[in-house]
Amino acid sequence: MQVLHGLPEEVSKEPYLIPVDVSGTQVQNGLSLITVYELLAQSTAKKCVVVLDACFSGGARNKELTALKGVKVRASVDEVPGNILVLASSSGTQSSAVYKEKQHGYFTYFLLKNLKENKGQNTIESAMTEVTKNVRLKALDISKEQTPQALPGLEIESSWKELKW
Repeated sequence: MQVLHGLPEEVSKEPYLIPVDVSGTQVQNGLSLITVYELLAQSTAKKCVVVLDACFSGGARNKELTALKGVKVRASVDEVPGNILVLASSSGTQSSAVYKEKQHGYFTYFLLKNLKENKGQNTIESAMTEVTKNVRLKALDISKEQTPQALPGLEIESSWKELKW
């Protein structure tokens, strides 16, 4: 599934992943992010890393979804369950910028660049530190604030910083 956006449901604020064939006005036809986390937490994997280059700030609900990645409405996710580590492209009510020249979001571009340069041998924390710095600087070029974040599940909250790819 190619996902373009994350949008919260307007009343419950539950976050949904919105595929290309779903309207931003009908988020319930998307994929509930909470359900995705619950299903991943039930797996027998030792760790599960979710990379989300989609904001959940409520953007483009009544606009063309490809035009931007967010407007300010806070999605409701209490905590990440289990052994899941979510690497998110933006924080809180921030929108996630698109790096048009590179045909990626800023977060995806700089994360892939870091993985390639380090051959995936660095820790996830060191990669996120570098990626966050690069995304924040690039976002300033277009007068945006975008701060990627790592959200560890309860089972790996104290150990995620040592995790390698």
